Amino acid sequence: MLGKVVAGAVTLLVLVGVPVAAENWAGHELGQSVSDAVHVLAPGATVTRVEPHGRPFLVALLQKEVSSAYADVRGPDGTTTLILQRLHRDTGRVNRVLWFLRVPQPVPLVPVRTAGGAYSPAGTAQLDGRAVLVTYRATVENGRVDLLPTVAGADGRPVPAGSVPPGLTPPPVQLPAVGSLSVRAVSVGEDDITVELKQTDVDVRRGPLA
Repeated sequence: MLGKVVAGAVTLLVLVGVPVAAENWAGHELGQSVSDAVHVLAPGATVTRVEPHGRPFLVALLQKEVSSAYADVRGPDGTTTLILQRLHRDTGRVNRVLWFLRVPQPVPLVPVRTAGGAYSPAGTAQLDGRAVLVTYRATVENGRVDLLPTVAGADGRPVPAGSVPPGLTPPPVQLPAVGSLSVRAVSVGEDDITVELKQTDVDVRRGPLA
């Protein structure tokens, strides 16, 4: 009787353990593909986190596609989060890559939220004892991201560009990015300013990914 119980327990462990082990192995393989792709996207940066999504991983591995993945890269100007959407392991291409660059606020800013509660490109600041509204837009060229402020007083009237204090402009950030980037959004948060950038149909081949 005891022998049958032990045999049944062993069988159960095998039935449960083998799929779990296979799923963990597949997740590791997909994570390695994502890591390889990120190293191509951001050469020279340190990859500090890789998190593939889209379970079951074993099915994704057989289909040679990662539906989405998150990665953090650390470069000279701080940490940036990447989201890879549809990484095709057989062709070495990614449908879309989103970059979320977090830039320290040059002065303390109180975020201005939208009607839905989301962060907006604007924040309020105290300058020379008066409240001003600072709205940021971003430009990107050759991986260099510049944040440019527009300032308005409490009455809503814009401050002439020549009168904007230089302390409101953060230093430019050089992303370790390969390929063309476009700006999607800018949002002023509690502690930083986030710039969201986009790449589409990106070739991440450095060798066989499959």
